[in-house]
This record gives sequence, C-alpha cells and structure tokens, in this order.
Amino acid sequence: MSGELGAYDIVNGNQGDRNNLDLWYKGGSLVEAVAAVNNNTVVVVHSVGPVYMPWSTHPNITAIIYAGAPGEQTGPSIVDVLYGKYNPSGRLPFSIADSENDYGTTIIYDSLGFPEIDYTEKLLLDYRYMDSKNITPRFEFGFGLSYTTFAYSGLSISGSGTSQIIKFTVTNTGAFGGTEKPQLYLAYPASAGEPSKVLRGFEEVILSAGVGSLVTMTLSERDMSIWDTQTQSWIRPSGTYTVYVGASIRDIRLMGTF
Repeated sequence: MSGELGAYDIVNGNQGDRNNLDLWYKGGSLVEAVAAVNNNTVVVVHSVGPVYMPWSTHPNITAIIYAGAPGEQTGPSIVDVLYGKYNPSGRLPFSIADSENDYGTTIIYDSLGFPEIDYTEKLLLDYRYMDSKNITPRFEFGFGLSYTTFAYSGLSISGSGTSQIIKFTVTNTGAFGGTEKPQLYLAYPASAGEPSKVLRGFEEVILSAGVGSLVTMTLSERDMSIWDTQTQSWIRPSGTYTVYVGASIRDIRLMGTF
C-alpha cells in the first residue's frame, strides 16, 4: 500500500509520492515465491494506482484482485468475491503496463515544495497515449472480470436537439446474475486533433442470468466539443464522429458513426 505520505515520512525508500510502480518490500518477489510452490495462488493487491505485474501470467496464479485502498470491511468483502457470494463488477480506472515509459509521463522524484512541471503529454494520458503509440498494456483501462458473461447488440444513434442519443442492449449470457459496466468512447473528426478515443460515459447494468436490458446514454453538445484557445470557448468540430461501446478500451463490442 502506498499513497500521500507526510513530508518527512519515508517508507521503503519512498518519501511523499511513490518512486516507481514496484510493489513495496519486494512484493513481486513474494508473489513469485508463493506461486512457485502453490498451484492455486490468489493475489490481492492494495495500492493507490497501477503496479508492475510481470507475474500475472504465471500458470499457478489463478486469480488477481486489485482491491485499491483497503477499508475496515476489506477482508470480508474479498472473501465474498473469492467464494462467489458476490459477483465482482469493478473496472480499472487506469491501465496497468509493463514499463513507466508506456505511460508517456515522467516521474518527479523531488516532489517536495513546489516543483515546476511541464505537461508535455498534453491530452495523451494513460490509454490515450498507449493507443497513440500502439502499446498493449497488461491490463487495459476499463478492464474487469465477472463470473458471468455479457453480450452487446443493437446499437442505434439518433439526434435529439444538440445531443446524440446512444442506445444498445446488454444481455447476460452466462449462468449467474451479475453487473456489467458498458463504456462509451468517442472518436472526434480527424481535423480536431484529439486522441483516437476518449471516454464519454459508462453505465451500471444489473442483470439476472439470461436477461437483457436496453441501455440509453446521451452525448451532450459539450461532450462533442473541444476547447478552442483562439476564441477561448468550446466549439464542436465539423465532420464524422465515431461511437465505440464496449467492456473496456480494448474490448469494443459495438461501433457506429454520426
């Protein structure tokens, strides 16, 4: 576990923010040592952000739970997930890659005081940078697993005033009840100079086994606009927009244009 430490607190060589994406106290080596002798190893990660997981493909590691920052009910909740009392539905709010270079940003090691930072990455953060460089992360933005499966179908896009209404159906095709988190990504016209895909919304769809539900999402005028520095205002670029709907940034199920 790591996070915001006091100015004079040093934990495992980390003062303030994390120095890197390694698990503290050689946690990765511990995982590999356990997996070497246990053919049913379950790894639970508590962290405030992405960490290296080179061991994720080890044949003896049968599950990985990214549990974020722990609370008082962390233990019981993880037991509920592992034993099937609760069907997980969480999604990663960041990508997990194999190198700091895959993120396109630079770690500031001297973060005390008021360091000067040049935001040279501009709009290309996380999955946006990885998409622009054709980098495949170990686990992508929006990724998450369930004990059941879901199918997407019937995408429709229609105008309503200055907005676009996106509709599609999500069906639970597995044997257990569960919750899907469909994500809506938008690609602007090429002339806009925006990243290839940007997240513009998501929903929570709770479904019993074999049941489908119509999902409706709205793209507002603001969602389709970009900031114009010359006029200091939001403008909507002209041209063709592409809508992507899927279970993660790398698991796109439906696509349409308007």
